[in-house]
Amino acid sequence: MADRQTFIESAQADLRETQARIDKLGERADDVSKDARVSFQNCLQEARAHQDEAQRNLDKLKASGDEAWDELKSDFQSVRADLRESVEQLAGQFE
Repeated sequence: MADRQTFIESAQADLRETQARIDKLGERADDVSKDARVSFQNCLQEARAHQDEAQRNLDKLKASGDEAWDELKSDFQSVRADLRESVEQLAGQFE
């Protein structure tokens, strides 16, 4: 049970940090050229959608019983990987 709680706490902290990074990158929208702005907005929207999905999956994980834990944990990890990828793509707009 301690491992489960540790995982959840770590995941919550990770999602908070990721949300802060998305928000900070979103504030830089004016720094993107007009030509790149549509792509940037699409990447930003995708990152926010992945963030929302990751939060929903974490909420399911927190409410799950032992029998569903492993499957939901795997689902969450997959969504979190997608989230990280979309945030990196968003950050890449400034490189």
